[in-house]
Amino acid sequence: MKTRITFLILALFASSFVFVQGQSVVSTSDFFVAQPAADRMVAFDVEDEGVSTPITWGLDLAWLDENNIRRGVAFMGIDNVEVIRASFQPIRPLVNDDISEGQIDTLNWRLNIIEARTNPGTKITLNCDHPKVDSWYVGNALRWAKLIDATTRRVQERGHEVITVAPFNEPDYTQVGQGTKDDFYNIAGELRQMSRFNNIRISGGNTLNCDEALPWYNHLKTRLDEGNTHQLAGSFDSYANFFTEVRNNGHHATADELHNVMEAMVGVEYIVCRPEYGGVQPNMPVVSL
Repeated sequence: MKTRITFLILALFASSFVFVQGQSVVSTSDFFVAQPAADRMVAFDVEDEGVSTPITWGLDLAWLDENNIRRGVAFMGIDNVEVIRASFQPIRPLVNDDISEGQIDTLNWRLNIIEARTNPGTKITLNCDHPKVDSWYVGNALRWAKLIDATTRRVQERGHEVITVAPFNEPDYTQVGQGTKDDFYNIAGELRQMSRFNNIRISGGNTLNCDEALPWYNHLKTRLDEGNTHQLAGSFDSYANFFTEVRNNGHHATADELHNVMEAMVGVEYIVCRPEYGGVQPNMPVVSL
């Protein structure tokens, strides 16, 4: 799809005051300070077509609520939904290297929603949904990787292409107990040994705080294909610099959990449109929460 980048200039005029029982009341506008004249002009043409930014747009079902998909499709248009984020769950041990009971039920619930609400062929990314992390997985990279493998296989058997797996989700929020940078690194190493993931990207470090994104990514990057962060905390510079670094390493860059429009705008600028990347690079999946 084409995304038109529009610059919105908002002029605020506040010079009003009110009368109460015949007496004037001071307005906050009385304290406005005139600013010096601008030293530059920014010209743009509102009729210009703009810059084409072929982003892959998607929706989120890691937060398991069908309304997320229904509303997203209604606002975006079904043909613009190219990817859905679903999940694996480390909530109970595997049985014969396969998921069981509640894991299967929840996965099928997600897939049923995707199939009912989006076009056939919608691609899937998988992240970690951890209402609790069973101790059977903690510190055991092979078991965690087999969980991802078993979940991916079941998604593929339903006819969906899995394009990315993210072993941890927001691991810098340590209270959830997924593991350390070394645990993530070891899981990615186990996935690298599994043929199923030869053509599926491994994504990291998927941090909550973008200030923590580069430390996680740099620790993991030799075993990654994709860099990913959220922006629930952290600075603008950290967010932008993270994506710049990921692209400099030749990896895909992803914002799989947008919390506001600004995250998408920064992503467009620092992932897609930077001239050092040739202007347009169509490989930023964006999944909107």
